[in-house]
Amino acid sequence: MRVDSRLAALAATAELLRLWVPRRRPWTAGPMPPGTGTQSAGVFLALVAAGMFGSGDAGVLVAAWVTSALSALLLTAGTGRRRKG
Repeated sequence: MRVDSRLAALAATAELLRLWVPRRRPWTAGPMPPGTGTQSAGVFLALVAAGMFGSGDAGVLVAAWVTSALSALLLTAGTGRRRKG
């Protein structure tokens, strides 16, 4: 679970960087696709959850599951908005 969550967060981060890097150049600057902010928040929370799961402390297990569920919800919502836009 720890490895899977970190791989999923890495894949989502790579996708967001693929979208963000071309927009940093002045000649191709344009608005980010809708839902990108929601996906960014989901990736951040997924990384936080992966760190919580990786700590091995039983006291943060409930918080880790809540954080990972929220990150999955944000990633799904952001992806849905990007597909529509």
